[in-house]
Amino acid sequence: MTRQLYTPEFKRRAVALLLESGKSVARMAQELDIKENTLYNFCNLLSLQTRRF
Repeated sequence: MTRQLYTPEFKRRAVALLLESGKSVARMAQELDIKENTLYNFCNLLSLQTRRF
């Protein structure tokens, strides 16, 4: 089994869709055909990238 790689654009768009839709992570992950944990990771990654110190 190979690990699925996602482009940065896909990650940003997935998080944007989640935030704009108001749907649960579980539902959005199902619609995007990815695992819930993957979508949570995308959200955390985006949060870390946009955080300013």
